[in-house]
Amino acid sequence: MGWFRRVRDLFHADTQPQDDPERVLNAYIEASSEKLRALSVSVNRSRSEWLTAKENCERLETDMAQLRSKAEEAAKQGHANAARRFLEELHDRRPQAEQLTQDTEKLKERADQLERKFELLASKLETARKLKEQFRLRARDAMLQLEARRALEMDLTTSSAMDQIQEAAFLAEAKAELERT
Repeated sequence: MGWFRRVRDLFHADTQPQDDPERVLNAYIEASSEKLRALSVSVNRSRSEWLTAKENCERLETDMAQLRSKAEEAAKQGHANAARRFLEELHDRRPQAEQLTQDTEKLKERADQLERKFELLASKLETARKLKEQFRLRARDAMLQLEARRALEMDLTTSSAMDQIQEAAFLAEAKAELERT
């Protein structure tokens, strides 16, 4: 539907002035609405990536806690080799956990930044819609005032025409009376 409106606007571009505030606002609102939809998808995708990374981070921390408890349990039972193997595996996973934690924080920052941009654009779009409505109301008010002014001018024209008719009738009566005398 937006494409048809754009094509129609292109065909009517020669007949309508480019500085028409309503047309400018309509174009801004349409473009901003499309950007807002795209930004909404990006925000949702970013939040989803962050939540997935957060779940992976929590899962890795849980796995590391289990390895630590397995190592402690193996040490209590006197299985030094098994305890060492669990501790080595725990040691190997630490850098991965640190990197995943950093990546998760970056994803959260990016998601928050996108959400702030989304809220800012939504606010600007709402302001533009309100401004468009104000222009529409002002145009309607101006049209009503113009119609009222025209009606008053017609009334004045009608009353001056009535005055002219009365004057013509008075002159005709005066002529008729002069002719009788």
